[in-house]
Amino acid sequence: MSKRGYLLIADITGYTRFLTGSELDHAQGILESLFEVILARLKSPLILSNIQGDAFLAFANDETVQSPGQILDSIEALYFGFRDRVAMMRENTACTCRACRNIGGLDLKFIVHHGDYVINDIAGRHELTGPDVILIHRLLKNDVPERTGIKAYALITAAAAAALALDELKDETKPYAIELSEFGTISATVLDLGARWENHRERNEIVVSENEPLYFKPVSRVIPFGIDIVWEYLTDPAQRQRWQEGVHSISRARGDPHRLRTGAVEHCAHGKESIVINYVDVRPLKHMTGEVLMPLGGKMRFSLLTTAESKGTRVTARFAQPQSPSPFVAFLLRQLVGFRARKEPQFWSKCFADMEALIRESQAESYTAPEMSPAELKSTARNLAAA
Repeated sequence: MSKRGYLLIADITGYTRFLTGSELDHAQGILESLFEVILARLKSPLILSNIQGDAFLAFANDETVQSPGQILDSIEALYFGFRDRVAMMRENTACTCRACRNIGGLDLKFIVHHGDYVINDIAGRHELTGPDVILIHRLLKNDVPERTGIKAYALITAAAAAALALDELKDETKPYAIELSEFGTISATVLDLGARWENHRERNEIVVSENEPLYFKPVSRVIPFGIDIVWEYLTDPAQRQRWQEGVHSISRARGDPHRLRTGAVEHCAHGKESIVINYVDVRPLKHMTGEVLMPLGGKMRFSLLTTAESKGTRVTARFAQPQSPSPFVAFLLRQLVGFRARKEPQFWSKCFADMEALIRESQAESYTAPEMSPAELKSTARNLAAA
């Protein structure tokens, strides 16, 4: 079955050095934990093809990708999860064995390409063949760290960058080119994932808590689709206009229209009223927190959260009470919006139901693979670490 789409390899760097310089019994437990993170986060729209030692090959057919932002969201979520787990193990161990001391030498790099490939289903695996598959494997051997100084990166070929068409790939990357026999000069761009994780870790998480004064009781719904699809419908302005009742237009005044990130600013038109939203914390596939600007310098903070569950994705809306540096202004704003508070749960319940209906309408049959159960995931990670 010939397809066109994205090809991705996630490769653990420092793997061989870690194994050869560590006690195997401790090293196996550490690797099992890291493999489990990778397998858990390598999900739709990406489909795992195969695992070769410390390298995970995945693909995403064009027809299953709702938006190019999904690919970069998936890469960031996978990398941040990996680095978070490494940091957690380093901080929570008092063991002085070589394996535990060497955890910090493990990292992750990605090769991303867009092209053609043939899918062969062999013994339950989705094996890929074709020149573009050979190319992405050849790109694993590169001199990116030596030439750019970037150790943890996503090497994105020109073909993939053109397909993604994201502004951040023009503004926040370094150009790179490599000569490969039989392929000639391959132009690419390098994204510094290590720097992004450092920024992600240093930035305090901002999310509306259930324990703070809320504008109305949180609204939650389980939508029977993957978290990547639900996240896309939550963050894409064009999709939100379809399910958020009363919204006539949404324009992203600051930020890439194809991918929601911290710092984005949106203008939402509700009839004659225009609302400005500043996004203060966006964690792909986890939550987005924004602040709605209100009269007299006030603001209302909200969070839309997504959580993967066995039956789909739980999406939750939490809105805090209006805030202002002036207690009097805060009181006025709360009185102003208070009369609508009883209607908001019904409004958001309908919005989430409408969003689910739209997703159902749009999801044509596509080439997907069933996700591993938690038990299967843990067993696969254990077997990989023991191999």
